[in-house]
Amino acid sequence: MNQNRIDENPFDLTKASDFSDFQILNYWVDLASDHGGGLLSILNPKLIMPMMLLGGKGSGKTHLMRYCSSSVQAMRTNNNLFHAVQNEGYLGIYVRANGLNVGRFSDKGLSEDIWQSIFCFYFEVWLSMNLMIAVQNYLASDNAPILSDFEFSRKVSLLFDIPISSDLSSVDSFIQYLSHIQKNIDFSVNNCALKRSIDVVISFSPGKLIFGIPRLLSELIPDLTDTVFVYLIDEVENFSVNQQRFLNTLIRYREGNASIKIGARLYGIKTFDTLGANEPIKQDSEYERVELDSFLRKPEANYKRFVERLIECRISLHNLPIPSDGISGCFEKLNTEYYYKELTLSLLSSYDSNNNERPYISKLYRHITQVLGKGSEDTANEIIAKIRVVEYPLLEKLNILQLYKRWGNAQEMLRAAQEIQLDCANFLQLGKIGSTKYAQVYQHFDSDLLAQLYRDCKRKVVYCGLDTLIHLSQGIPRNLLGILKQIYRRSLFSGERPFSGGVISISSQTEGVMDSAAWYWDDAQPDCDGFEVREAIEALAILFRMVRYSEKPAECDLCTFSIDFNKLTQQSRRILLSAENWSYLIRIRDGSKNKNDKSVDYKFQISPMLAPKWGISAHRRGTIEIQSELGNAIFDQESRGNLEVLRNKRVEGMIAPRFSNTNISSQTELF
Repeated sequence: MNQNRIDENPFDLTKASDFSDFQILNYWVDLASDHGGGLLSILNPKLIMPMMLLGGKGSGKTHLMRYCSSSVQAMRTNNNLFHAVQNEGYLGIYVRANGLNVGRFSDKGLSEDIWQSIFCFYFEVWLSMNLMIAVQNYLASDNAPILSDFEFSRKVSLLFDIPISSDLSSVDSFIQYLSHIQKNIDFSVNNCALKRSIDVVISFSPGKLIFGIPRLLSELIPDLTDTVFVYLIDEVENFSVNQQRFLNTLIRYREGNASIKIGARLYGIKTFDTLGANEPIKQDSEYERVELDSFLRKPEANYKRFVERLIECRISLHNLPIPSDGISGCFEKLNTEYYYKELTLSLLSSYDSNNNERPYISKLYRHITQVLGKGSEDTANEIIAKIRVVEYPLLEKLNILQLYKRWGNAQEMLRAAQEIQLDCANFLQLGKIGSTKYAQVYQHFDSDLLAQLYRDCKRKVVYCGLDTLIHLSQGIPRNLLGILKQIYRRSLFSGERPFSGGVISISSQTEGVMDSAAWYWDDAQPDCDGFEVREAIEALAILFRMVRYSEKPAECDLCTFSIDFNKLTQQSRRILLSAENWSYLIRIRDGSKNKNDKSVDYKFQISPMLAPKWGISAHRRGTIEIQSELGNAIFDQESRGNLEVLRNKRVEGMIAPRFSNTNISSQTELF
């Protein structure tokens, strides 16, 4: 039996494109519950209807599609592809679009029409060759039926528009023939830049092979009569607009027992038009559209269980024990009892033990005396005395927030402090029943106030607990694996023996989350406009941070904004959508009603994976409306000269001690 190898990180491999077929099979985890409806039911390879399987980077598209490939199908049945196809009812032909090096099929002195014809021909040869290799493996399986070479050769030759090689006499020779065509095209394409011409003979009509071969195989092999031949074409975002038009045309004119399932980034589909008439393919009648990461996110309970299975699978394959009380217990969590009493007192211990004033109290004293002027020291001390809650620092912070919300002259602040003191006492004694309003404010702002407290004490905001890590992953399995990879490394370095009897500390989790945020920031960088997108996201995150750490934040757990997309400059719109395409931003589908004209504005959340980089909230609760002038300053470099002024103006109503009335939220009371 293998020994535990705690030094080997179970989460090192995160990209399914880097997995071997063996790893695709062994790392497979399904969503299936007692009610069915797992990941395989999403792709549904036995369904003839074509599909666009879309999702963010790392959402699991590649893993799902490769799991349905013929090579992995065979591994599920002791390397017998015949039995796999009999059991599952389909034969999966998986290809990656980037394997074509599609950028070769353009320019070099030739017209777009010529390249379009050559690409369509080459693509179908390439796809047919992958199909025939799968068929070859099928026929080589134990107990597989026998195919008549003569009948196959005769019928497949009829699919061509010209006579083909006289050497064609079997499946093997047909694969060699297709390989020969492919190599000839490769040679011509690679040399046409020098010759300024290309010599390629197109020997069959579009769709003839990829739809015709499955049909004739079903005629010649009775065991394949009811089998679906499904082409699993991954990473289609690498195709150009014209190349995608050809794929769309194949989808529209799909024939017989063959189907096409394409995988792409969420916004990797550049066109729905077809060749010829340029008419778009129709969703739900000609193809089905599935957004995988959206499916994974909801319901959250299913995603959590999926994630737990994913972690269990990884650690068990590395011979680490699965905890009897569940994976969640392996991660240390914050002690929330008595309003984070133990944690917050620990944070402030250096101040309290040295009889130094707590930093937020010192700040409040300074703000009161600045507003009330000379001779107000005694009044400031009296106000502070009323809102002190020494044993519960987080409630002390909450009292200060409520005082800032009711800021005014000396009498108004004294009266407010007296009422806050009474509400706090009732809340401590009776809970929500004692003061419903006080309880609501605590429920909404506790995480922001805790983050402020960490910052007051010059400490990093912590991110810990399995539920938090799952939320940070935003429904993208690769994100979670990336987080766990960094956390495991940090934990091991600290001598904690993760998943091997030890508990992963809050510190290791926080440091790992910070590392993964930095990784995500670099890994998700757009191919174009990368600098502008990153500058815009940073400018936006700083705005969120300014709100969160202000004295009177207008919203709680702020990581979401709404904006009138139509009022932005063209460049702002482009950068905003690019940030969305690369998952720096997540669009909220329902949008947000505009306060002025009741139209529906675009609504976006900054990626939870990036929240730790700036210490902002990863949970979507509050939303701020960003006016077009500030929006353009954030997303359009040419308008960025006024960014700092506009950003400061947006939050000045939240900043002590003056709390300017400009741009203050219309919300005069918290609730």
